[in-house]
Parts: sequence; C-alpha cells; structure tokens
Amino acid sequence: KESKTLVLSHANDLCYAKGYLYVAHSSSTNILYKVDPNTFELVETIKLGSTIWGIDYNAENDLFVIGTVGSAYFSVYYSDFSFMYRIKPTNPYYGLVRQGIHCDSNYIYVALDNAYGAVIENNMGSRIMVYTWNGIFVKSIHVPIAEIEWVLYIGDQLFIGTYDGRDPNDIKSGKIYKI
Repeated sequence: KESKTLVLSHANDLCYAKGYLYVAHSSSTNILYKVDPNTFELVETIKLGSTIWGIDYNAENDLFVIGTVGSAYFSVYYSDFSFMYRIKPTNPYYGLVRQGIHCDSNYIYVALDNAYGAVIENNMGSRIMVYTWNGIFVKSIHVPIAEIEWVLYIGDQLFIGTYDGRDPNDIKSGKIYKI
C-alpha cells in the first residue's frame, strides 16, 4: 500500500501509538504529524515546544519520548502531548547524526550514524546509545553499518534500518538487519 504524496518535510522518524502513526521531522520544525495507518490521511498536526528529530511511544507508561534538536536532550510527553520533563543525558552523543529513537519501559535507544566521520575512533559505522529514562548513560553499541536510519527493539531482538545510497537510476536503497 502506498500513500499519495504527503507534505511531511524530511520525515526522519515515526512511531505507532494508540492506532496512529506519528511522524517526526529531521531538525526542521516543531511539528509532529498524526497519520491514519489505514488510509494514510493526515489526521492532526501537533505543535510541540521544541524542534524535534525523533519519536517513540512507551505503551506501558503511556508516554512519548522525543529527540530535541539543538542539544542531546530528550523530552518526555504525556500521551496528550503535554510536556512532562526534559532529560539531559550523561555522555551525550555530540558529532553524530541523530536518526531515530526507540524506547521500552527501562531504556531509551538512540540510533546515530557517523556518516560524516565526526567520531575518529569510529570512522566507519554507527552507534546505538542506550540511556535510562533519567538520562543515565548505560552503553554505546557500535554497529558496523555506515548509515543507520532507525532502530527498533521487539522483545530481545534489535532491528536496524539503513540507507545505503542511490544506484545509477537514482533509486535509494537500504537494508534491514536483525541482531
């Protein structure tokens, strides 16, 4: 199934919550789009208090976690998108490209790529930074993939989506990995 062309700017990350898709831009706006996954119709435009790059939903706690542009901070929102609190993580991920965010009841997982070589000890590859909901750094997982785009945990399995580039016909390609 394919939608008609939607004006979603640079749709960088999305999540599924309460029967809808929520689409976050990439560093360009504070607007979040709520989309019906069955019809692909735009249901609502939600304006948040800061510019965002990523989003995920924790159903157990009924909370959204959102990556905030201009810092390594995260913002936590109630399910009605009223602001709850901001997280300033220890061991922030400066210099890496923020791609996607995922969460469960215990941790926030941030998918970052090093496509521009900003981190010298990791010239090739990406990272998944793991934090608690209080912002305490847990670990950095090195992923030997040039440009990671998103990360998703299902149970104890990690899924990673990548962007591999364009072919001579300008067709974008990527892979999905299960770790």
